[in-house]
Amino acid sequence: DPHQYLTDDWYAAYDDHRYLKYSDDIGNTPAAYLKQSCLDDRGGNWPTIVGEFSLSVADKLENSDPAFAPPGDHVDWYRKWFAAQIQAYEKQSGWIFWSWKANFIGGRNDWRWSYQAAVDAGAIPRNLNDAITSNPCAGV
Repeated sequence: DPHQYLTDDWYAAYDDHRYLKYSDDIGNTPAAYLKQSCLDDRGGNWPTIVGEFSLSVADKLENSDPAFAPPGDHVDWYRKWFAAQIQAYEKQSGWIFWSWKANFIGGRNDWRWSYQAAVDAGAIPRNLNDAITSNPCAGV
């Protein structure tokens, strides 16, 4: 508990790096990733800012599993997953996507790590209100 060692935490916040890519307790399906994000509660410590997250799934899935790869074939699902993530993170003190521009992650230009490229690919809407007002968790 960092509060225990701070004499004044007025200007302090928790920086939560929420990469579901590295979580071992999520199933290997798009539905499992979406459900995890829809039920995600990062509010254990306050205030919390989700200071890093991406649209990347586990390595074993992202380039070989036909449910996730190639990503261009699944833009609609990634758009829905992005909306579920930011809706969960907006319940805290905000969020920051991993990077505005990230070229050649793992030897390839992967928009799942680049906000700018994900917008261009259609996985992140140009108007973020579209993600906030969507209902990605319906039926989850």
